Amino acid sequence: MRTASYRHTFVILFPALLFCLGMRQASVPRNAGRQKIHTAREVPVVGSLQAAVNAAQPGDVLLLQATTYTGQVDIERAGQPGTPIVIRGAGRGATVLAGKLVFGTAAAHWTVEDLDVNAAGDDDGIRINAPAHDITIRQVHLYGGQGYGVRVGTDVYAVLIEDCEIDHFDAGDSDAHGIGIMTASDVIVRRCDIHDNSGDAIQVNTPDYPGYGRWASQIWIENNQLHECRENALDIKSTHGLTARFNRMWGFHAVDNSDGMAVQVQYDAQDITLWGNQIWDAVEGIEISRGSKSGKVYPLAPLRVTIVGNWLHDFVTSSSGDSGNGSGMDIRSSTYVKVYNNTIQRAASKGIYVGSSDPSDRPQHLDIRNNVLHGQASDDLDFGFPLAQLNGLTVDFNHYVSSRVNGETLIDWVSAGYEQHATSGDPLVDTWGLPLENSPLLDSGTPLGYLYGGAAPDRGWGEFSGMIPLTLPGPWRIHIPIVMHGHR
Repeated sequence: MRTASYRHTFVILFPALLFCLGMRQASVPRNAGRQKIHTAREVPVVGSLQAAVNAAQPGDVLLLQATTYTGQVDIERAGQPGTPIVIRGAGRGATVLAGKLVFGTAAAHWTVEDLDVNAAGDDDGIRINAPAHDITIRQVHLYGGQGYGVRVGTDVYAVLIEDCEIDHFDAGDSDAHGIGIMTASDVIVRRCDIHDNSGDAIQVNTPDYPGYGRWASQIWIENNQLHECRENALDIKSTHGLTARFNRMWGFHAVDNSDGMAVQVQYDAQDITLWGNQIWDAVEGIEISRGSKSGKVYPLAPLRVTIVGNWLHDFVTSSSGDSGNGSGMDIRSSTYVKVYNNTIQRAASKGIYVGSSDPSDRPQHLDIRNNVLHGQASDDLDFGFPLAQLNGLTVDFNHYVSSRVNGETLIDWVSAGYEQHATSGDPLVDTWGLPLENSPLLDSGTPLGYLYGGAAPDRGWGEFSGMIPLTLPGPWRIHIPIVMHGHR
């Protein structure tokens, strides 16, 4: 009986280790040492929540009762670094705000936790307006509106949304997103369950009109469950600097205004990393494209997108889908997209489709290496135009399950000189897509600047160390001396 390599347990255990080591170092304003420090006090809220909010001082913990508070609550006061003002419910399902919570222009250093927000048919559940900052939303269940569960406005910064459930924001055939992040910065969304909304689970930079000239930045989407929304799990627009890692995304199908992509990277998105995610049950897993709105093509295309160490499987076709219908990835107009160490299994059509309808607008400097690709009804890797029209293409060290590439056999593909180290056939993986002991994926890849165990990197997502950059990115800001040895 074949068993999975011991070292591949990192794919499940290592994320938990890193979270335990500490996720984020809070920044402290320069004048923090000159601010008056208030002693924390607990303040039971027995009457009006709005009145309690209006009277709150830095360090106050407003203790809500196990009851329902009604109406919109407006926050226009500020806590201080180290002494935020806290609104604390009696627990999800016990304390309910039937209405909306709005952080106004003077709001800063607030935490809201342990309650429900029933938007009760209103537009948003929580709205954070500019220039509010240092806002934490924790263990809150938001539901029942027609706008956004949480709207993070333009010029808002330092927002943490964690351990929340956001569902049933429903505007019918119109957009109602779980979380909408405008041109904000330093926003973290983690360990949330976002589902059954009529728009995207998370949309980043929602202004749609070309030439807006501003961007969301420093966005972290990590370890969430994003599923069964009407449009996308992640819609990443005009964002400069975003990492989505360790998320699980499923249940996305084509509708009149979406082709069923789980992840869409479009407009002039730059410096985007999709890392260690699991995506399944969608018409397309990941699409990279220039994008358009109301028939107007956006003037810029995505730049520097890295797709590394993801597991994508079980994609379906739809009569309403586009030319990437049924593909694990669909890569269109873009520059410097890197596709490294991903595993795509059982894509109904193509494993990866590279396409563009405009001969002058092909992907540039596309790099596809160390992947496991499987297109069931078509090619494992397919190009929608002559390869001579691609500038800077790098493709090698991939494993092709169906042995079909760009309309020809793998033998013909290799003979044409496009790839020198391709392998094919049964990848010998377990139910998690991880290589078994005798898998041809083990130690058969090429180094791409990531840590790995054994004589060489594996192909596919199975070797978790293959997804850890030698310079660890993100808000962890830690340095870990790691020596990994392959175990068979």
